[in-house]
Amino acid sequence: MRLRTQKKFSLRCYRRTSPDHGAFSLVELIVVFAAVGLLGLLVAPARRGAAELAKQTYCANNLRQLGLAYQQYIGDWSGRFPTVTAPPFNGQRLLGRYYDGNKTALHCPTDKTVTNDVSYYYNEHLSYSGLRLREVLHPAQVVNLREFHNTNAPMPATRWPGAIGWTYDHGPGCWIAHREGSNKLFCDGSVRWYRGILGGGIWTNTWDEYEISALPTY
Repeated sequence: MRLRTQKKFSLRCYRRTSPDHGAFSLVELIVVFAAVGLLGLLVAPARRGAAELAKQTYCANNLRQLGLAYQQYIGDWSGRFPTVTAPPFNGQRLLGRYYDGNKTALHCPTDKTVTNDVSYYYNEHLSYSGLRLREVLHPAQVVNLREFHNTNAPMPATRWPGAIGWTYDHGPGCWIAHREGSNKLFCDGSVRWYRGILGGGIWTNTWDEYEISALPTY
């Protein structure tokens, strides 16, 4: 007896697709790429500005830490500032134990001079003759340390640069370390940023535009 075999049938489903469905035209791709490029151009300056602001804040924190070191030294030495007879100032020896000898506190991240441990100038007016803090008439207006990114000579931690006064200029060493300005530590321990002043390299002890000075009697 012959058995009948049942043929198997497979069903195939076909889906009709339109050749234009889900595809981008060349014009649409150009528009998308142009929009992405424009967005990148708009975001890049903001990112650079944020990065520079972060460096400025890091530098200001350095100066605050050094300001605390000064205050502790002054408290231990009968109210007197660290005394030196002539620059350079061995800040690492005199103040190092008050900031745990941490050299990173001496260096601004914007200062790209690889031979520099120190990115700050000290005010020589405060370091002669055993000056006492109480003799500074307006501590919130008299500069103690300010930025100086020296590219001409190495500045190790044992040789802080100092000056009696400073120049008006737009050089990165003094006035425009951060966003067209620079940070300054004052005798009261405060740190403030000031926009740079253009004055043709005039040597001066006071900056009347901001009512601040290097002079203790200001």
